[in-house]
Amino acid sequence: MLIAIPFGRYQTLPAKAFGGKIVIDTGNYYPNRDGRIPELDGGQTTSSELMSAHLQGARLVKAFNTIYYVHLAEQGDANLPFEDRRAIFIAGDDSQAKEIVAELIGEIGFAAVDTGPLHDGGKRQQPESVIYNRNLTAREARETLGQTPEY
Repeated sequence: MLIAIPFGRYQTLPAKAFGGKIVIDTGNYYPNRDGRIPELDGGQTTSSELMSAHLQGARLVKAFNTIYYVHLAEQGDANLPFEDRRAIFIAGDDSQAKEIVAELIGEIGFAAVDTGPLHDGGKRQQPESVIYNRNLTAREARETLGQTPEY
């Protein structure tokens, strides 16, 4: 399942409908649109952690939130080597769910680059971060994040 709604509306989602399912959270917190949320403004948590807490039992993966939607149609190329593909970042606490989302990302011609668990990885993907809305290959993304390449 994929969630693509303004973050400020996340509590309107029927939580029980997502139990046990892999959920891709594509959203970002924008205070001007979503209203101020003190625990996000203070850095205590991330929007994905709040979403995950609301959707109890869901296997939440943060992804597709750092790429302009038009680029999804234009920049995927499954013929390129992994490290030369456009990076799409993922974060989550469920390693198996992240693997499944990474496979999906690969099938559409992009390279999944893991930024970590929801707390730390989610912070790395927030608007205004060094990777947010940047056109990076997997190689460039790993360099930007200080990660060792996966060959």
